[in-house]
Amino acid sequence: CVPNCAIVFEGKTLSVRVISPIPSGQQLYISYVDLLGDPAKRKETLLENYFFKCTCARCRREVKTDDLLDQVKCTSKEVERLKRDLSEVESLVAQSDYESVLSKCCTVPSKVAPLVGECHWIQIRLIECAMDAAIELQRWRTAFEYGQQLTDKYRSVMGPHSPILSLHFLKLLKLAHLIGQDSSTIGKEAIRHLTITHGPSHKLTKEAGTYI
Repeated sequence: CVPNCAIVFEGKTLSVRVISPIPSGQQLYISYVDLLGDPAKRKETLLENYFFKCTCARCRREVKTDDLLDQVKCTSKEVERLKRDLSEVESLVAQSDYESVLSKCCTVPSKVAPLVGECHWIQIRLIECAMDAAIELQRWRTAFEYGQQLTDKYRSVMGPHSPILSLHFLKLLKLAHLIGQDSSTIGKEAIRHLTITHGPSHKLTKEAGTYI
């Protein structure tokens, strides 16, 4: 859950990319599950689907990531209510009811913010749903604004380099191009991240280069 490598596909070719410095003799680690979701559910999934209890630094709480993901300022009852709100939003996504997703996401985050930390997994999921719904509705500027909210949250939770952050920058780059905003800074960030996580010759890295 604190990977120093990432698995990347291009066609049928699988590559293992180093995404953080690895001292000589240190083991190589990749993530098996979604690292942005509920920490308790992540550990449960690892045990049920991959048959091991993870003992990495993150699961032992020797790093602050999970503290960010489940930091709350409210009671467990209120957290359960927020989970139900998120479940409603995800149900609307499954039904492709993107107008309702955006409408719900305009009201729910204002309720979430005072109750959980800035990088709580529920907060992140709601913004992701709103961004994706805006993209489906071709509301590019709205999607770009939601995307900007995610950038620092992804950095805090995933670390300085991860495939998720790289793809996020590529998505922001495309949105900036669609709304006519100067994309040179975002483009450079996208290429820098993709070069590390996907490689300089990967088609996504080359695609990012066409926007700047």
